[in-house]
Amino acid sequence: MALVFALADVRRSCAWVAGLRRSLRPDPVWTHRAECPNGGRAAEGSGTVRILRIIGFLLAGVVGLLVVLAFAARLHDGPVGLFPGGPLEAGPLEARPVADWSFAQAENTIELQLLSQQRSRTTWILVHDGAAFIPCAIGFPPGKTWHEHAVQDGRAVLRIDGRRYPVTLQRVEDPELSVALAELVKEKYGRSPRSDAGVWYFRVTSRAT
Repeated sequence: MALVFALADVRRSCAWVAGLRRSLRPDPVWTHRAECPNGGRAAEGSGTVRILRIIGFLLAGVVGLLVVLAFAARLHDGPVGLFPGGPLEAGPLEARPVADWSFAQAENTIELQLLSQQRSRTTWILVHDGAAFIPCAIGFPPGKTWHEHAVQDGRAVLRIDGRRYPVTLQRVEDPELSVALAELVKEKYGRSPRSDAGVWYFRVTSRAT
């Protein structure tokens, strides 16, 4: 299943690269003018066309590399940097419920997988009065939808320091708690998550396997 999602992403990315290359392809009319013997102006036009083509090939190469990295990450056990990865399969599974998540306070990032999805991602984690919370910036990066799936089905797995924890995510609806969590984000990370559409917070509770 992870391979199917990865191949779909590759097809979309390849189509984007093809569109980018077409958009940067020199205009035939301009190229014809550049090749006419009109002195320095024609030579200048020809040089500009070559520069644009080089820039286009470089951009296409960078995008192609990112596509390959994204494809490889989807087949990996867990996310690879900023790239979403495959399901979280490695590491001991903690079957006992966690009553106090204070041990996770020292972790800057953790790995998260929703059971309804075959991919995982890197995310921040907060601890407030022993309870764990996960912030999610809405709209950044573009195309993010995991928070919407989490509202529909909050069953998830967290991997913290190599150990996996079956949990349930529940969106925080309390405005006062959301404000307190926003302050915790600033204290821990020095800034708020990048978002013009706001931030959702999810409470983490242990789930029986």
